Amino acid sequence: MLAPGSLERDSEQWKYIVGNPPYIRAERVKYNDEMRGLWHQVWGQNADTGLVFLYRALTESLEAGGWLGMVVSGGYANSEAAAKVWKLLYPRRNAALRKVVWLEFAGKQWDANVIPMLLIIEKTLAQEEDEIELFVPSSWPSDKSSNRIKYKDFFDAKVSPRITDIDLSDTAEGLWGNYLLPLLHHEDIPILKRLYPNGNGEKIVELKEAVMRQLSRNNRPFWFTYGIQRGGTAVTAESTGEDSVQVIAGRSISIGWSGEPVGWVSLNAVRERPYGKLSLWASKRLESFLAVTNIGLAPTATLVNSDVIAAVDSLIVAVPKIGLDPKTVVAYINSKLARFYYLVRLRTGVLEGSSRAHVYPRTLEALPWVKDLDSTIAQRLVEGYDGLEKLAARAKNNPDEWLLSEVETRLETSRYKLSDRHLNLNFSNWSPEDVQVEELSLDGNCIRAGLFSLELVDADVTELVYKLLTLNADEEATISRAIIQKLLVPQDYAAVMQTYRQRLASFQQVESDFFAALAQIDQTVYEMFELTAEEQAHIETRLASFPLNKLQPRYPWQTVKPRPIKAYLSDRFA
Repeated sequence: MLAPGSLERDSEQWKYIVGNPPYIRAERVKYNDEMRGLWHQVWGQNADTGLVFLYRALTESLEAGGWLGMVVSGGYANSEAAAKVWKLLYPRRNAALRKVVWLEFAGKQWDANVIPMLLIIEKTLAQEEDEIELFVPSSWPSDKSSNRIKYKDFFDAKVSPRITDIDLSDTAEGLWGNYLLPLLHHEDIPILKRLYPNGNGEKIVELKEAVMRQLSRNNRPFWFTYGIQRGGTAVTAESTGEDSVQVIAGRSISIGWSGEPVGWVSLNAVRERPYGKLSLWASKRLESFLAVTNIGLAPTATLVNSDVIAAVDSLIVAVPKIGLDPKTVVAYINSKLARFYYLVRLRTGVLEGSSRAHVYPRTLEALPWVKDLDSTIAQRLVEGYDGLEKLAARAKNNPDEWLLSEVETRLETSRYKLSDRHLNLNFSNWSPEDVQVEELSLDGNCIRAGLFSLELVDADVTELVYKLLTLNADEEATISRAIIQKLLVPQDYAAVMQTYRQRLASFQQVESDFFAALAQIDQTVYEMFELTAEEQAHIETRLASFPLNKLQPRYPWQTVKPRPIKAYLSDRFA
């Protein structure tokens, strides 16, 4: 019953295998039970068919000394499901990982719906002194030189997180971790080993030791968790009763600022939903809680002080331990050291079409933390965060927020449609498909999206249109021709943009002060972990260099008040 060629393919072994297998998630596979029965080694929650192809190639189809080249999802790099395959690559196991090419920063490749990762694997026993080549190009194809890391360092459990159970029959398995770390640099390794929480009651522990342990409704312990999972409950513009609470969302918070409330949620309505989860608000209102973005370029943390505000599940939340000032934890999560550790070691699968990633609760829990925090260090962190909060209050009133509000006001009296002839909107070189807002860039009187561009009459209206398209977009917004053509701009757009640039120039001092306050926190955190001047310099250099410089937290001047109706669209006046 096999198709022609299938029997030959499956009954022989091959010197070379090149693959770009189909990726169908386990919950979407029609014959899920059969797959679990046949491929129980890799099939389960969060698995997909690509893992079966990869597993079979390494265990069945590749002959000794043969080579495998495969395109896989970047999500495999830090996946519990894929970890079962990466065990085959441990030293002296089934095969040897030779090269990893991480294409997150190279633009959209081959119309893939994920960030592609290329793997080159040799069917031979890897030795601890072997080297793995890591490529992270800014474009593809690329002649960028590789970063070589010794096998024993790449899979060292103090470098690569361990998330699967240890096979007690194999005494060596506990030495190795379960992730592929494409952003790892060989000079990072000594610092990661120093910061590794040893779990033996020594000085460095996991960050979960700093926050209160909670129990979920099935009695599973957690420390960091998601905000309210609404289960389909609506967010309303007004309160619907005594059980309603205002909520904030991940798209509005920044370092030191919890953002504007996005509406109200009825806690009773959530409680009655089959999939509703009230998170920390199941039994009481909280005077304060920690909030960290669930999706972002890097973790962005803030402290929320209010018993009338809650968070939805686009935020990760926690309550600090009694006796520990929560400002110390929030300041630490926003530090360069925490960001370095997260980006290199703990960062999870990247979202389609952008460099944003999910920041999972387990990721925050695994950050290093000093168990017995020195009181002087703690006080400096508290004072540092107090300074950030004050500067954030000024920085949130930023030129971008002014621009959107000013455009909204001026459109009431005088406006042009972007499609008006004298604005010279030219779509001749624009994409036939919708583009993601993250792809847009400004170039004179052109707005570009990859290889495509559109033109307007002058740089003023082009910059204004670019700002309108990008500033108040949702996290995964796409831009179509229809949306662009519906845009409205004030008739005096040139004057608006001139004032905007003046405000932008005068605002630079606020940014400078904010970064100075952050630098003081960074220095305190370095001292907290007793890092040497050389180790500090390495972290600073890494975060300022490609590709880590592309992954920044959200600062207060990068946020705008959520607007349920984008005032610059024509349907605003329908």
